[in-house]
Amino acid sequence: MQLTSLSLLAAWSALAVASLNVGSSGNGVGQSEFHLGVILPRQQSRTNLQVFSGALGGTGASAITNSGDPERPFEVDGDTFVCHPSI
Repeated sequence: MQLTSLSLLAAWSALAVASLNVGSSGNGVGQSEFHLGVILPRQQSRTNLQVFSGALGGTGASAITNSGDPERPFEVDGDTFVCHPSI
């Protein structure tokens, strides 16, 4: 039990020191990924919100973009969609 606690403390300390060093480089490289935590793909500001980049049956996935309409925020191939399915 004591060895496990010591290992977890050492891992946490190494992670804390590594995250402090990223911000001190001054060149901005890597800061968007590690500044105050990891940024997930959907949290990044991108034009295409589609995270699947492969192809099924030889056809690639269409881009999901922001339509600019707050009532129907998502657009795929010219069609707009709401956040939740309508009942």
